[in-house]
Amino acid sequence: MHPTAPDFSGREEALILPLRDDHLDAIGFDPRSHYAETFWLPILGPSTLWLLRSVAMRFDVEPDGFTMHLEEQSASLGIRSNGGRNNAFQRSLHRLVGFNMGRTVDERTLEIRRVMPPLHTGQVRRLSTRLQRLHHDAMQRRDEHRKEDSHRASKVAYTLLQLGDSPDLVEQQLVSWGVDPGPAHDAVNEAWAAKARSDRASSIPAA
Repeated sequence: MHPTAPDFSGREEALILPLRDDHLDAIGFDPRSHYAETFWLPILGPSTLWLLRSVAMRFDVEPDGFTMHLEEQSASLGIRSNGGRNNAFQRSLHRLVGFNMGRTVDERTLEIRRVMPPLHTGQVRRLSTRLQRLHHDAMQRRDEHRKEDSHRASKVAYTLLQLGDSPDLVEQQLVSWGVDPGPAHDAVNEAWAAKARSDRASSIPAA
């Protein structure tokens, strides 16, 4: 993979593919979310964030990738695509790659994330004092919600395991019910360990 965005100046189209990352996808945020609007906007800038949002909407319809008409895309965002490799649209692509929201595959193909990762510590420090406080509070609330969701998912997983379903099947079922893959995996592991403890305790003969 090339470390920078390709030079799309002079090209009419580019192939856009989803950049998948199971770990980040499980903990990240949609580009159209309040989190992205509040915390990523000051870091990325408006044109790059709107580009990510536009791509996310295309992925909703074409999840395996699509061909982007570059002039049409830049016009829809209200930014310039003429003026060579340093035009505003090209700079947005470079910022997208520079902030790990995408990566170059070849001279006409770009992978772009459908899910934005949480800000890392250095990026949080670049926010205003007010936004830093809001980010801290938002992360605390999310962690609390994830713990609550994980606890509920673990109870459901334990019941399904007791009924004889396999761990893989239980995990798939939780995901199909809307539990994120990461928490679903953790919930099944926790439930499996609880079931093993219960089975061992029930197998001990009474004194």
